[in-house]
Amino acid sequence: SYVASLYLACGNDWCVGREVMNRRKMKGIDASFAVISVEDFRRLWEMGFQVFVQCLWTGGYAFNYRLHEIAESNLRNAREVGFVTGGYVNASPWYPASDGIYEAITNAGSEWPHLSVVAADVELEGVEESAIRDLCDGLRDLGKRVCVYSAHWFWAGFLGNPQWEWLKEYGAWNAWYDNDPDIDFAAAPWGPWDTVIGE
Repeated sequence: SYVASLYLACGNDWCVGREVMNRRKMKGIDASFAVISVEDFRRLWEMGFQVFVQCLWTGGYAFNYRLHEIAESNLRNAREVGFVTGGYVNASPWYPASDGIYEAITNAGSEWPHLSVVAADVELEGVEESAIRDLCDGLRDLGKRVCVYSAHWFWAGFLGNPQWEWLKEYGAWNAWYDNDPDIDFAAAPWGPWDTVIGE
């Protein structure tokens, strides 16, 4: 697992204005495949963590059984402690977005309605614009607040740094793994965004 910072504004809505983001910075954690108990979430809360994001679909069926075993209980445990919860779904080069959305809903189970944000994770080599857009639009059509989670190394290195205009309908969450709760997006921007909702 790794620790990431997610920035949310009042009412669990994100804000792209840097002033509000800086005032409302919230530490978050992503456990991916780990099991986290209520007691562990309480300890994390005491350490200042307030956001929990769970992997809901890896883009394929390898280890999906594990997500089905742990995602719902992790999300419930986090929410019961007071965490803002979210999830992420990988845009897949192998399966249609509808498969990923179905698996994400199934894996989140009864916690799906409680997710404050669902990110379209764009980090799998071979993924194309249509798969990314179908995933973002499909999640939004289900009433979810959607952002794109990726990094400069992938967006520029594997996709060629596309500036697709439709992306501006969604926030961006920067994958920058330095354990430093700041925004490094300006150091290596990607896509059409000027700022991001978190890192």
